[in-house]
Amino acid sequence: MPHADVDLYAVGLPLVPGTQRPARAALVDGIAVWQDPAGGPWTCPVGRCPG
Repeated sequence: MPHADVDLYAVGLPLVPGTQRPARAALVDGIAVWQDPAGGPWTCPVGRCPG
């Protein structure tokens, strides 16, 4: 199983655009991404999200 570490304490959790929800880290096809925890369509690769 692939493994990815995301240091959430150093960078904080990004907000899902247009909401006040913090994103959730996930591993999709071996790539660490941020996702909308409410199941919305937004995803962004960790380290590449506009901020």
